[in-house]
Amino acid sequence: MGTKEDEAARQEDARQMEKAGWTLQQESCSASSDHEFKIGEPLEGTIRNIRTIPVRRGKELVEVRLMSLLSGSGIATVWESAALSGLFDIARVNDSVRIEYLGEVAQDPPKSPMKDYRVWVKAHEES
Repeated sequence: MGTKEDEAARQEDARQMEKAGWTLQQESCSASSDHEFKIGEPLEGTIRNIRTIPVRRGKELVEVRLMSLLSGSGIATVWESAALSGLFDIARVNDSVRIEYLGEVAQDPPKSPMKDYRVWVKAHEES
């Protein structure tokens, strides 16, 4: 749990993001990505593509969505997870996305720690 100062800083960040037209899609979530997330270094970019691919999980073949973001450092691919499905459901090509890695959250054994994220979406303004 963060300090009161950490919480105040998060609330101020949220006010600034909302003032700039961003919508908080999800306070925190678990995700998988080709992008290497680091605490304090959010991934921010414009959605260039959302596609679905088949992925084998055990003996089952499931459909998973991938999102390609054009960021300041190039193209980053974010894989859908159960926690990120809301992002994939509402975000559209040309929307802006900001994903902040918050660190890991301990889980009861035998589960591994969960990666925790905060996700923002800013809808593309059509002209």
